Amino acid sequence: MSRSITLVLCLTLLALVASCIFQNEPLEPNQLPHISFYDPDSTYLYRLAPDSCLFTIGAVDPDGDGLEYCFTMNDVLVCENDTFVVRFDTTGLYNIQGRAYDKGGYDYKEWIVIVKEKANEPPVISWTDPEQTQVACAVGDTLQFRIGVEDDNPSLLQYSYWLDEALLDAGSPKLIHRFMERGDFILRGMVSDGEYNDTTQWFLRVAGFPDTIPPGPIVDLQGEPGTDIGTIRFTWTAPGDDGMEGRVSAYILRTSVFPILTEEDWKDAAGKVGEPVPSGPGTEEVMIARNLNPGTYLYATVRAMDDFFNLSPLGNSIRVLVRGIDVEGRLINALTGEPLADLMVKAEGVIALSDSEGLYKLSNLPMYTQFIRVRDEDVYGYVGDYYNIVLPVSGLQSHFVKDFCVIPFLQLQDEVAPYDYYGNFLLFFKDITDTYGGTGHSTIFKRWNHSPITVFSPPMTHEEMDLQAIARQAMTDWEVLTGFDLFIEVGNPQDADCEIIYEMANGRHHVEPIADNEDGTPAKRQMWIYLLATEVPLSRFADIVFVHELGHILCLDHSGNIGHIMVGGTMPQLNLPSSDEVNVVRIIYNSPHIFDSSTIVEE
Repeated sequence: MSRSITLVLCLTLLALVASCIFQNEPLEPNQLPHISFYDPDSTYLYRLAPDSCLFTIGAVDPDGDGLEYCFTMNDVLVCENDTFVVRFDTTGLYNIQGRAYDKGGYDYKEWIVIVKEKANEPPVISWTDPEQTQVACAVGDTLQFRIGVEDDNPSLLQYSYWLDEALLDAGSPKLIHRFMERGDFILRGMVSDGEYNDTTQWFLRVAGFPDTIPPGPIVDLQGEPGTDIGTIRFTWTAPGDDGMEGRVSAYILRTSVFPILTEEDWKDAAGKVGEPVPSGPGTEEVMIARNLNPGTYLYATVRAMDDFFNLSPLGNSIRVLVRGIDVEGRLINALTGEPLADLMVKAEGVIALSDSEGLYKLSNLPMYTQFIRVRDEDVYGYVGDYYNIVLPVSGLQSHFVKDFCVIPFLQLQDEVAPYDYYGNFLLFFKDITDTYGGTGHSTIFKRWNHSPITVFSPPMTHEEMDLQAIARQAMTDWEVLTGFDLFIEVGNPQDADCEIIYEMANGRHHVEPIADNEDGTPAKRQMWIYLLATEVPLSRFADIVFVHELGHILCLDHSGNIGHIMVGGTMPQLNLPSSDEVNVVRIIYNSPHIFDSSTIVEE
């Protein structure tokens, strides 16, 4: 029995201890904190909007408990700290309480704040410059006036100056003005804060007479295309302020698409910026007019102005070309690679002839240029010695270089019946490069972006034929006939542009595209040779097979005529590349590795 009573007493004591474990004096009742310090020390405060105020409280707790602080404004919690800064932007009654908490409750300090609107004080002009109210000057003089103001809110002040009833200037406490008319005037300086204003005034007497003699006319204006695109360089001789004496104050240059011959023409013309600061009479003046339409013609006139705004009479009106866009490059014979002299390059009425090195330059083309044409004759319907080239261009922005590979006006030489191309070399050229633009066909030709083409040709013997030797002979045949180094053998397929693969099966010999470069030009090709082919057996036609398939490696398509080694679907009547096919290969390997065959036309 006694053991049970002891256990109950222990449990009761443990519960009492646990219930008060967070108090410094756990067995004593909790005592609230007490506000011991606060600022401001006045309970009722008055403020003028806008204004701000700092509130601070401090407290002690009889039990030594940890304290927390906060502030409320009109019963809304606004801060959880022992300091609080409030800005009073609007008028009204504000109740501010600062509170100190422990776990059992809080003590607080309260302030009543009455915020009133701040009274606006009128601005007062405290000083003027000049100080005297009577001011005299001569016609053409420039005077400065200033006013100083005292105000409770200077940032709101607005300034203005009036000559009699006309507003001269607004916004600045300083006025700089040139008086161009004689007479007696009243100049008023005014300052306003939006509600109140203050005014001062000066009595002005302007004596003398204005200058009515205009500068001399500018009659030797000259212009030429500038250095930068869209510019014109103008020059003229400086006239005098009065006729040909004295220095003028400014120049005004205007341009138009029509001659500037009358005052009405001058009024309708467009002004340009960049006129030079005038020099003395007889000095050469230079001006660069910018941001003009490149490659176009403009009319221009320049006039001088004196310090009384007298304009010189209209001078000469000139027609001048705006600096345009230059296109230059070289013309070469696409068959031989040699330069072509005396061929015409034309664009938007600009014509250039190629020199002995094949060089040409079209100068000052307009941005709206649409075509560049290359031809060796100027008779409509007549081809001449070379096919014409019509290159579409658009959106010209800067000078650029463009070389042209011009194809001679060739006739087919090896075509036999049936006459698929009717002797027309250009038709054959576009067909065998697969760029004739028919349904599903492009006009863009893309060949290897380098030469020679690296070839891996493995050793292979079949029916006592050395196929590696036959492949080498076929590569040599193409090179000898074209005069180009087209192929070079490498020792492994990884380093080869083209890999020759032999298949012990019956199939159609062909070339497969394996990979292309980002610009679409060939990067990797495989040439498949079927040792057991029955349609074109190697035992009889090995030399033709290798020459034909190597033609595909050179980016040739099939021809439609049996007079060509590249004929498709049937056997050719020769075992070497024809002169027509040799000419095509020479042209495409003298030309850029990407070109548009639609630019080549007969007329």
